[in-house]
Amino acid sequence: MAFNAAAFAAAPLSHRQETVPVPDLAPWFEGDAAPTWTVRGLTGNELAKADAARDRLKREAALAAALVSGSQREVAEAVQEALGRTDATEPDFARRLELVTLGSVEPACTLDTVVRLAEHFPVVFYQLSNKILELSGRGSDAEKKPSDSGDETPPATS
Repeated sequence: MAFNAAAFAAAPLSHRQETVPVPDLAPWFEGDAAPTWTVRGLTGNELAKADAARDRLKREAALAAALVSGSQREVAEAVQEALGRTDATEPDFARRLELVTLGSVEPACTLDTVVRLAEHFPVVFYQLSNKILELSGRGSDAEKKPSDSGDETPPATS
């Protein structure tokens, strides 16, 4: 069967979302709210931004290393510090910071919040970033249309 580009273009698509239980963060949920974090799959451009965060860290480290030659060690360290980067920051970690920042739906997060989450609740942080990668890899959901019988059926593909 051939791919139906017209049907694909007309299909209502939405990014997959999933609510992840985060019981370790319960003290920061108000009232009787369930400690959950809703994340979504990312777009291709957002995944590229996350990859760029990883690659940017590598370039900045290379720049700082180049400046280290001779008496400019202090300059290199100052550049690293000013950029908020240190040798201790792994490129994959920088990528995951961006993934969770972009993929958090509820609560919506700033990078500062995600950094704090990763610092103090690393397992939760990795759980969320893994879920975002999983959802992104599965692509968007096609919205289902009700059939005549009232059951939901996927949109026609032919």
